[in-house]
Amino acid sequence: MNYTFRTFMGLSLLLLAGCSGVKAGRISASEGDTRASAITDKWIKQDSVNAAKEIISQLETHRGFRRYLNKLKRQPVLYIREVSNETEDAYFPIEELNNALLKEISRTGDFILLDRASSKKLEEELAYQHGGATKRKTAKKVGQFENVDAMIFGEITMQKIQEGGETVKQYTVNIRLTNLETGVEIARMDFETQKYLERGAFKW
Repeated sequence: MNYTFRTFMGLSLLLLAGCSGVKAGRISASEGDTRASAITDKWIKQDSVNAAKEIISQLETHRGFRRYLNKLKRQPVLYIREVSNETEDAYFPIEELNNALLKEISRTGDFILLDRASSKKLEEELAYQHGGATKRKTAKKVGQFENVDAMIFGEITMQKIQEGGETVKQYTVNIRLTNLETGVEIARMDFETQKYLERGAFKW
């Protein structure tokens, strides 16, 4: 009996050691994102990169956008508003998504971009002029300020869906490009991804 007990304890300790062992090493950023995607239902940096790439891919092949560029016959000046966080997560990494989108827009070479500082000043000035502090007749319209031609903006939302006993989070990014002179929408793009938390084999 004593031998059986010792054998049982020995095997238990070996099992626990194997489960609690820590292995260190280096992995690439993309591999790290892939592993993170498999074990978390939260939005991560790679999701922002994927969303930005997909949105710009849709924009570049959008017929309305190509017609707009052909008619304008020059690079439009683009006013970029930040994508707003409409999820229930107050700590959603919205800055990462905005940076990824800005990076991909810049890479297209289709636009002359207003930087964030200029965009902020533009927004504040427009709010000031249309808030009654200046004469209505001299207040500038958005498309006339700094020769802005178009504005891109949007939001990200998240919906929880029950699937097979798992709670799936469905993230949706909606982006719109608008002609500021006419107020007409030029193009609308979106990106969707579903994420869930993968449960481990051991439950404590």
